[in-house]
Amino acid sequence: MASRYNQGIQRVLGKLEASVNSGNYYEAHQMYRTLYFRYLAKKKYMDLLELLYNGSILLLQRDQHASGADLGILFIDVLNKAETTEPTSYFEKITNLFSIMKPSTPERETFLHNALRWSLKHTNCKWGHPELHKMIAQVFWQAQEAFDSYTSRHPKINNEPPYLLPLLNFLFFLLKTIQLSSFAAFTVLCEQYQLSLNRDPSYRTYLDKIAQLFFDVPAPRSRRQGLFGSLLQSFFNGLEDDESDGEETSRQASNNPSTSHAVQELD
Repeated sequence: MASRYNQGIQRVLGKLEASVNSGNYYEAHQMYRTLYFRYLAKKKYMDLLELLYNGSILLLQRDQHASGADLGILFIDVLNKAETTEPTSYFEKITNLFSIMKPSTPERETFLHNALRWSLKHTNCKWGHPELHKMIAQVFWQAQEAFDSYTSRHPKINNEPPYLLPLLNFLFFLLKTIQLSSFAAFTVLCEQYQLSLNRDPSYRTYLDKIAQLFFDVPAPRSRRQGLFGSLLQSFFNGLEDDESDGEETSRQASNNPSTSHAVQELD
């Protein structure tokens, strides 16, 4: 019986190799899923984890992002079933998979969400294992390269700070603050740019996520409370968005008319 099972596995592995070599990645993805169910039925968790990780890497590196991310999600699923006793040994693999998944791939967010939920089993922290949060945060911090590339190539933006647009200056200092791992500097930075940050309510959501990932701040208990609680509540409350926007735009326009035009075009 075992011999017949092994022969079946070898046949599927052979088809898988042939599919990869011929560039038939759709078929390769299906072969990986077939092996997933066969290994799972026999509870061969360690072999299956290795298979799914290598398969996900292979497909992602060949720009098969949806298929590669799908195998990554299955990888997390097996971690849950395997009940691993040394979870930190898998953090590097999780981070590596996340780093090469295309940000626009919908499955990427699902992969991250499932990975953090799995890590809850191995920590007393309510938001996931701190070490995994830190490693994922490092992946996001590499957005520094995107910022440098954008500001250096945009024809209407000077190559280095100070920039005409307040939010570009905020992003520049934000990346430096993250590098320093200073939550105190982060709160001061938000205070200094509160007028610009109040222009769009969605910015608060992004700042919530940044604080959770890079400064180990707990997720807000409610939408009203927000990330900063008593720390920055006074900075954001009591300001009328429309009035603040008008005052800031008017001040910039009076100082430099071209700046107002640039804000409309680029901000």
